[in-house]
Amino acid sequence: MHELSLATEIYGICRATIDARGPGRLDSARVAIGELAAVEPGLLVYAWEAVVSGGPDAAAKLEVEWHPARQTCATCGEVKE
Repeated sequence: MHELSLATEIYGICRATIDARGPGRLDSARVAIGELAAVEPGLLVYAWEAVVSGGPDAAAKLEVEWHPARQTCATCGEVKE
């Protein structure tokens, strides 16, 4: 389950950004995930909750913006989703 390592990295980046600006608490984080990224949004949110639980940012929510795969025809330019 690589979603756990992704959630850990996302939280680390968020926490470092907050700490660089002074004391504070994380309320939410938003990430964009593409369909071809091989990441399950539900599992990523579940892993996020495990990463932040019991810490200073336990109430922080992860918002996942889902982007479906798109193909563009090189000949006519038609876009298929």
